[in-house]
This record gives sequence, structure tokens and C-alpha cells, in this order.
Amino acid sequence: MTTVEEAVGMGVTWLLRTEQPDNALCPKPLSIEAGDYRLAFTPVSVRAAAVVTFGLSANQISFGAGGGFNRLLTDKEVEAARNVIASAGVAIVDEWNGAQGTSASFELNHRANDTLRAAWARYLVGCPEHGHSDPPCWHVLHPDLPPCPWHDMGVTALVVPEVDDE
Repeated sequence: MTTVEEAVGMGVTWLLRTEQPDNALCPKPLSIEAGDYRLAFTPVSVRAAAVVTFGLSANQISFGAGGGFNRLLTDKEVEAARNVIASAGVAIVDEWNGAQGTSASFELNHRANDTLRAAWARYLVGCPEHGHSDPPCWHVLHPDLPPCPWHDMGVTALVVPEVDDE
């Protein structure tokens, strides 16, 4: 099983140093399960920086009788996440959500590497053949249409770390 420290190391390396091919598409944040937690690594925030989101894994989230979550992050868990991110050699410049929620997001003082940012941007611009940007290719949502080579080859080309799922 992947530890939180290993997940942060893989995710930060992916964000900052993993080169992506020119045809790669990044359709969503990289997500890594680590025990009771799920970490997501987003290449571009609204302020252009990379973001690490530390959250409870799906098996930790359930609803109570009153409709709220039965399990929320504690101050101690959020502080531990901050420390693990800092130990990976990156500083946090902003954070939101956090304790008493199911996730905490940390904006880093770094932008993702240029090739990953380009893969994210290509995906957001949308399919050059089918002309859609939201969703990026209409063919992906309609199984009755033929597969979209731009989407399928681009998502397959994205370089992501190997994660121990045991």
C-alpha cells in the first residue's frame, strides 16, 4: 500500500518534473490512494499554481443520520499533510477547506512543469476534430459515436507514476 509520504513524493515529482509528450492530454488531477486518504495533484489552479488536495478516501466517507458526514479531517491530520508537503521540498502559499471537512487543498509556490501545463491546456481547449471544449470531446460521452483518436491517444500518452495499489 502507498503511504501518504510516498504519494506526495510521486505527486510532487509528477507536477514539477515529469515531462509529458507533445500529444498528452491531462483530463483531471492525478489521484493517489494512500491508506485512509486520497491525494489529488492538480497542475493548474485559478492562480496558475499547482495544488495538492489531501482528502479522506471514499471508504472513510459516509453520511450520518442527520445528513452530515460521519468522518471529517481533524486539525492534526491537516497539519500532518502540511508537514508532508513541506518535507517534499515545496512551500504552501495558500490553503482552503481543511479540518472539519473531507478534504484540504494546498496551493504550492510552484507552477507545474510546462509540458504538464500544456497537456492540461490542450485538454481544456478541446477536440480539434469534433470541435467541443465542454466536454473536451463529445464522442467521449456518447458510446454510440466512434471513439475519438485525439482523446484516446492523448490520455494514453500522459505519463503518470506507477502506484502500488495493494
